Amino acid sequence: MQNPKLVKATLKEGSFFQIYDEEDYTLQNQVIQKEFIEHQVIDHPTFEGCAFENVLFSENTFTRLEVTDCIFKNCDFSNANLQQSTIHRTQFVDCKLVGTKFSESYLGNVLFKECYMPFSNFSDSKIKSVGFEKSDLSNGDIVESNLQITTFTECKLENINLYDTSLRKIDLSSCHFDTLDTQKENIRGCILNQFQAIYFAQKYLAIQIKG
Repeated sequence: MQNPKLVKATLKEGSFFQIYDEEDYTLQNQVIQKEFIEHQVIDHPTFEGCAFENVLFSENTFTRLEVTDCIFKNCDFSNANLQQSTIHRTQFVDCKLVGTKFSESYLGNVLFKECYMPFSNFSDSKIKSVGFEKSDLSNGDIVESNLQITTFTECKLENINLYDTSLRKIDLSSCHFDTLDTQKENIRGCILNQFQAIYFAQKYLAIQIKG
């Protein structure tokens, strides 16, 4: 996974609302801190080489968002609509993404670390070289998506919907879930711990385990 190409010391202090100064809705090379950005509707905004800290992005609609070489730390994207986004070399650290829509998007070289993101939606997306670390994705959707070189490390995946998404070579062994929705053919080649393997055996093969 490639890290953001970002040198914070070279960035300028700025405001998100400077994006409206540009006809193409672009933010570049800025540090944006402690702002409240709510109920904004922008089609095809671009964030490039920016650091966002303690920023509230709740309930915004940023369709076709393009993000490159950015870091979001302790930001809140709850109920934001980011459909059809392209996100590359970007990190979300200690962020809140409850119900955030990433559907129909491309994510490449993206890290979600210690994020709270139940009910988030990554359906119909291409997800390549993406890491989910110690994050809560419970009740989320990753339906009909393409996972390549994607890792889930110590994540909570309770009741996540992975229908029509192949889990081949995906390692879920460090993650927690009691229920997970997928199809039998999609767990072929998935790496599981013994308890997860027993769960799927009981679910799909009607195997009974006697203690």
